[in-house]
Amino acid sequence: MTKSPFRYKELKEPSEFLTQCASILKDRGNEYGTHYDLFQRKAKRFSFASGEKITPSTVARMMAEMKLARLDLNNYDEDSLIDCINYLCLYGSCMSMEHVQQDKTSNNKKGKTVADIDFSSILNKSISD
Repeated sequence: MTKSPFRYKELKEPSEFLTQCASILKDRGNEYGTHYDLFQRKAKRFSFASGEKITPSTVARMMAEMKLARLDLNNYDEDSLIDCINYLCLYGSCMSMEHVQQDKTSNNKKGKTVADIDFSSILNKSISD
């Protein structure tokens, strides 16, 4: 492990990190477009490379883990910290998108159940109907 040469010269409040994160997310959104579209594209490429199905949320989680691995080496760098926070926020957003999409898909696929069938109309039909 190597010690990072990065040093703060003054106290930095937690909210300052969040402000930086929000600013970077906005800038990257302007540069690359919607995060979910980008992470879907990354997921397709990761899936192709790994031979496993990778979801956009998994991509975001893996990117956060990569940043944490860098921090594990004790090479503290504020950029890695900010990136990790943002990837975790993107992970949460991708998960919410995937859940909403799953709910919409499952609602659209719902067919009739036995409870939906009007048996009285079937029983009252004559054979000639």
